[in-house]
Amino acid sequence: MVEDAKLLGKLKELESKINEQTEELSDLLRYFELAIIDTREDMRIMNSYGATEEIFAPASKMFERGANLVKVVYKTTKNTKETIREEKKVDEEGNEITVTETEEQEPQEEQEDLEDTINKFVRTGRDEKMMEIVGEKDNGEIFKMVWNIQKRKSIYRSYFKIIPTNTLVKSAQVQHAKEIEIMKNNIKLAFSNVNDGITIIDPRMNIIYMNDSAKRIYIAQKSNFMKNIDVEGKHFKEIFVTEDPDEVKKMIDYNIIVTITKAPQKYNKKFYDHDVDIEVMPLFDEKEECNGILMISKLIGVQNSMVGGGDSKIPVDNKKLIATMKSLMAEKQTLTEKLVELEKNYLAISKNSKESSDSSKKLSTYIENLPVPICVLELPNQKLEYVNEAFQEKYQITKDIILGRVEQELYPPDVAEVLEEKNKEVINNKNIVSFKFNEEIDFRQVAVFGENDEPLQIVRMYMS
Repeated sequence: MVEDAKLLGKLKELESKINEQTEELSDLLRYFELAIIDTREDMRIMNSYGATEEIFAPASKMFERGANLVKVVYKTTKNTKETIREEKKVDEEGNEITVTETEEQEPQEEQEDLEDTINKFVRTGRDEKMMEIVGEKDNGEIFKMVWNIQKRKSIYRSYFKIIPTNTLVKSAQVQHAKEIEIMKNNIKLAFSNVNDGITIIDPRMNIIYMNDSAKRIYIAQKSNFMKNIDVEGKHFKEIFVTEDPDEVKKMIDYNIIVTITKAPQKYNKKFYDHDVDIEVMPLFDEKEECNGILMISKLIGVQNSMVGGGDSKIPVDNKKLIATMKSLMAEKQTLTEKLVELEKNYLAISKNSKESSDSSKKLSTYIENLPVPICVLELPNQKLEYVNEAFQEKYQITKDIILGRVEQELYPPDVAEVLEEKNKEVINNKNIVSFKFNEEIDFRQVAVFGENDEPLQIVRMYMS
């Protein structure tokens, strides 16, 4: 009897420890907004851990009765719709009453695909399957549910994560921004290989683009400083440092006339003893509004090599160039509109997520006011993306000076080299990395990963 009592006591102690560990696991999973669900082969729910109430809020009651997990997913993502049917009936006393009945529709075609996918996974005996399902919340917000299911002997363990729309929007914004940047680079590459000068100017007479041929025509050969500077973003008149101001004004007047009249203009001008034919043409957006001008400059009676260009280049076909420009600018406008639309969607989502936003602001305030120096490095460039107040005080520098810079600009070469190695280490190991170079540089840091295990940031906390 004594031995039995001791064994029972140990079993209870072990049960208590297991319950504590399970609760700790659930707390950790809730913190990272993850849910783990164990099911049998028929997908009936056995156990659940973590953020199940948050992820499966519309179907939370289904967990109590061990429902089929696939149906829980249908309910949460609103792929299974409920219809409400009202029917007029007469009660026992002869009064007319309205009876409301709720019935569930049959799964849609895409639902059947999901159910088929799970059934095939079970039948084929595969070890793991990853799925992504698009869902909709009650407020209309779209989200993506990531479902990873793994077979573990007789149990099927599922891992769930919700990716909100703002993350999807940001991903699309990044992709569209990349497409616009690629398109810009392609335009510049094409224009850099033509023999004539190509200059694109906005309605305020600021230079958007100028190819090398145009720089050789317009900019003084003796002005090495002007020849090497980046002219993009500068006012058109700023590049003519040695020209007569009245002559420069005439050129700007031609540009303004083209912008107002939306009709091409041609004129001839002498630059450094060379005659140049200049054709100015309007550029239009999708609404046929003039949103800039294109200047094509042709040297008359001389080879381009006489003004600094020795390479053989392609002559310009004006009609084809204008058509290409119009097509490229229309494409850019379409991509820009997509970005604007995505930003509008993001703002609408943000408005519906005020509570989450307030929590985020509170967290940002806490981090900003912590007495411990903290900085965040953006990956993969390892540029400083954020520093809190304590960091600025420690290094006696303001964030407007330090943000956007890499560590090679801030530390001596030997220190910067070691820091770069530590950054690689924290990304590769995916663990907290401690490092002490001296009393001033003593920190712990951890890498933050996004979708597809892509490293996004390094968060660093200084210990002194």
